[in-house]
Amino acid sequence: AVLSRGLVGNLGERIVVASPIYKHHFDLRTGECLEAPEHSVNAYPVRVESGQVWVAA
Repeated sequence: AVLSRGLVGNLGERIVVASPIYKHHFDLRTGECLEAPEHSVNAYPVRVESGQVWVAA
């Protein structure tokens, strides 16, 4: 849940969220942790439809 409090930005072409505790950057499309790949997280496709966010699992 700590990533929900992170800062969103970009590193080059990648859109990332920065963990506020460890300062690691996570690619928002893939979930890959750029500094420590072993800490990568799952990423899921989403879409916004009629003001609702749908997440594919």
